[in-house]
Amino acid sequence: MQLTFAQITARLLLCFASLGFAQLVLAHECTLSDAAGKYGYTSSGTIVNPAVGPFTAVGHVTLTEAGTFTGAQTTSIAGIYLTRLSREPSR
Repeated sequence: MQLTFAQITARLLLCFASLGFAQLVLAHECTLSDAAGKYGYTSSGTIVNPAVGPFTAVGHVTLTEAGTFTGAQTTSIAGIYLTRLSREPSR
């Protein structure tokens, strides 16, 4: 069976339309409740400008559904340790 140009075009359009619809179904808006939770992180590298040296940081943060956050981080910059606590001010 040989397909006509119109049949091929119609099938391609149907295929592309269904792929586009699948993307719409999968997409949704991110909300604060989606992001709420406890997270940990690390970071490391070298500070080169100005030439300070290596740094490493490790920390954690808690995000709430209300949009507030708390957290702490410990950082070592060229062997000097710093600790920072973060809390969003009360509203």
